[in-house]
Amino acid sequence: MSEKVENKIIQYQSHTRDNELDIMSSSQCGCICCGEVFSARDVHLWVEEGNVLSARCPRCGLPYVVSDSSGLPLDQKTLSQLSDYLLDNKKESGIYDEICRFCADYYAGKIDNNDIEMIRLYERYIRLLYREFKDPAAAFALGRIYADGSPLTAVDRDKAIAYFEDELLCQDGRSFYEAGLLYLARGERGDNRRAFEAFSKSSALGSLEGSMYIAIFYLHGNYVKADQDFAVNTLLSVFGGLYSRALVERQGYVELIFCAFHIGYCFYEGLGCPQSESRAIRYWLITQYFLDNAVSRMNVKLPWIDEFKNLFSMAMVNKNLANEGPLFDEDTFYDSFFEQQEATTPKLLKYMDYAEDTGSVRFGISSSVPLLIIDAGNFCVTQANDSDWEMTLAKFVRLSDENTFNRFEFIGQYMVRFVLDDPIRGAVAIAELSFEPPVEEEQPKEE
Repeated sequence: MSEKVENKIIQYQSHTRDNELDIMSSSQCGCICCGEVFSARDVHLWVEEGNVLSARCPRCGLPYVVSDSSGLPLDQKTLSQLSDYLLDNKKESGIYDEICRFCADYYAGKIDNNDIEMIRLYERYIRLLYREFKDPAAAFALGRIYADGSPLTAVDRDKAIAYFEDELLCQDGRSFYEAGLLYLARGERGDNRRAFEAFSKSSALGSLEGSMYIAIFYLHGNYVKADQDFAVNTLLSVFGGLYSRALVERQGYVELIFCAFHIGYCFYEGLGCPQSESRAIRYWLITQYFLDNAVSRMNVKLPWIDEFKNLFSMAMVNKNLANEGPLFDEDTFYDSFFEQQEATTPKLLKYMDYAEDTGSVRFGISSSVPLLIIDAGNFCVTQANDSDWEMTLAKFVRLSDENTFNRFEFIGQYMVRFVLDDPIRGAVAIAELSFEPPVEEEQPKEE
């Protein structure tokens, strides 16, 4: 019996892939996964693999659709027999992989996540993956469902925390970070301690976000004894990684601007560092830029946003705002890359012209991802893949014939190296630039 069914499944499955034309010329279809029969006009979802389109079932969402143009029987008895066998052997039959693909496509927005039936299927499959296969990604997804809520599931922070702290995710720094956020939002007695412990685990597992929140705890003396020096140093070390991720992967914008806001706040108030309005403005320009160009399109609530706007407005009083964009000079180069030198993105030194007698330098940089160009003196920010720089009273030295590099390394404030991190040779400096940095008027730190 089993061998006969397996042979029949092979026969039917041969018609489930690359079947767009078959379905367009058919009147009726059936699904060998869920066993349902439906009109060919009901098929609207497709799995795209290159130029190949395979129909998703409108009932179960999986690509197991066979049309009547195949010539195969689509009676209920046959489809139910095939369905029973496939569902009893999810791993071996490929059903497990297709469920995972459906959930990934839903999460990526390839499947309409406003369609109530698709939401129902997604949540059903996530629960199935967790219950039957102990899938860590499903545990994380269930945490997100209960943390955010959905048209079918009410927000339940306790359940969300339980999933994020499930033993399946004991090596996932993201899950402990999410649990920490939920403890802070819940605000019950002892939740500050629980949040700190969750963020500590997250940080220990390499989470930049976890480290960032540990710094915030020490900055404000929340649950722990305040240590503002440690807080600022940690925030600065985390910032480069968050910045790189935002530029390269185009995600993590909320965490980036939260970190930038707090670093700016520390410089503005002189907390754990010398008071510097100009350095505060650099970070707040970054905060405002990504707030306007990325976060504003996201449906997120930022409880600290009013505080940021008030502080930024105070810092910008009597400042002349530029309308023409940044000047690509020494000051802008310093503003753009000194604070973000830990950020790594592939770059190309396009050209370099150096007049030693006058000390003028012209060079061009091309980046595979748009670099953030900050002109704090003119209070403007932009992003550019290609930038052409011109400096006076500077010196440029080529140290290698190579043109590719991935980060800047400042030696003090007067020298910067263009560094290529090579897996075999280590850090290789391909060029070295010396220039006079912008002069900052530091304000004495208030007692």
